[in-house]
Amino acid sequence: MMLFTGVLLIYVPILVLWLRKERMDFFETSWGQLARSLGSFLLLAAILFPVVEMGNRWFQATFFHRHYVGGHYEGLAKAALFQFLLVGIPEEFFYRGYMQTQFGRLWGKPFRLFGTPVGWSLLLTSFLFALSHSMIVLRWWHFSIFFPSLAFGWLREKTDAITAGALFHALCNVYSFWVALNYR
Repeated sequence: MMLFTGVLLIYVPILVLWLRKERMDFFETSWGQLARSLGSFLLLAAILFPVVEMGNRWFQATFFHRHYVGGHYEGLAKAALFQFLLVGIPEEFFYRGYMQTQFGRLWGKPFRLFGTPVGWSLLLTSFLFALSHSMIVLRWWHFSIFFPSLAFGWLREKTDAITAGALFHALCNVYSFWVALNYR
């Protein structure tokens, strides 16, 4: 099912763009741009993940009475590969590459967020991204997907490509997998 969904999230926008004779302009076009994308991903991860982990430890202890036990890494490499290839890339391709780009063309980027031009497309795409996670199975925490989605979308605007967002997206999902393994 994930393979089918991943294929749909990539090939439907490709077909639409091809039929409309529009370019897919959300990939890096030079090694320098790729290096900047990787740097943006690493910097954002280095800033946010320590804060997220501290908040997670407090949240786990306070609301679920679970604590970090550590040392559990079974399946982490496989999960990372799965999350990048079948989740991060297809979802970022569709939501940030296609959808956010199309909305951005309609509404422009009249605001700045940490020095990066953004527009209403960032908020609407993040809302639709979070909502889409509840279309198959509704979970109480799905509203919170909106917040990392803002980071994915901001990375797309900052780097003018989807690679940094896809990597950050996969890292967030792998982190969730790791939390499930290491908190009891």
